[in-house]
Amino acid sequence: MDEEKAILWQQRIQDCMSSGLSVKRWCKENHVSSPTFYYWKNRLEKEQGEISEKTMPVFVDVTPTAPLRADHFGSSLHITWNEMHFDITSKEDADLAAYFIL
Repeated sequence: MDEEKAILWQQRIQDCMSSGLSVKRWCKENHVSSPTFYYWKNRLEKEQGEISEKTMPVFVDVTPTAPLRADHFGSSLHITWNEMHFDITSKEDADLAAYFIL
């Protein structure tokens, strides 16, 4: 795939999606044919899907090797996951975070 074209179409697709316009309207205003827009959108999504399948994260269970103790929490741990934010400063905070993450 021509890298320059791919970058151009990624930008066009992003512009369309963030414009608030329908694809048909955006294409008309930007002098792009709808079939060409969808061709590139599908092509880039397919290519991205192939890339992301190769780089999918692997999740594993993590089990502490020793029980959590209160003195382990001398400083805090900050976790941001999607829209959730956790500041873990105690065992209770760790238990709560585990509840939401699992």
